[in-house]
Amino acid sequence: MKYIYLLLIIFSGTLLIGCGNNPAESPNQQEYNFIFQKQGLLDSIVGTCSSFLVRTIPLDTLDFTAYSKLRITMESFTDGDLSSVQIYRLVSDTIANIYYAEGLLGVNTQGPVMINSPKDRKMYFVRMKLFSSVCTGQYFHLKVRNLNIYGY
Repeated sequence: MKYIYLLLIIFSGTLLIGCGNNPAESPNQQEYNFIFQKQGLLDSIVGTCSSFLVRTIPLDTLDFTAYSKLRITMESFTDGDLSSVQIYRLVSDTIANIYYAEGLLGVNTQGPVMINSPKDRKMYFVRMKLFSSVCTGQYFHLKVRNLNIYGY
């Protein structure tokens, strides 16, 4: 019984010493400022193998002038191997991509993407293209949801 009390005192002391108000921070941890968020379903496209469907969704006028890097997170899924998702702006009536993901590996990736900031203030759009090179007789899907953009 004496050993149980001793272990309890040592364990309690370790907890009290180890718990502090200042959490450990990684020296490489970067602070990102929230710029844009679109929670929920941005859009969903369904079609057959003979379809080439394109949707363009206007986001907003986004100001990236104060940031050198951008962090983009979204949940996207496709089973069409030639499908793509891009975020772009128009520069002199020409599309200038800041993000482009194509194919199963590119579109189905769920992690954050780090890119260089275009350092401008323009209207941005998301373009989704559903297309497949294989005809199985089934429907193909392309979905994008929970888009978040942060600046650093």
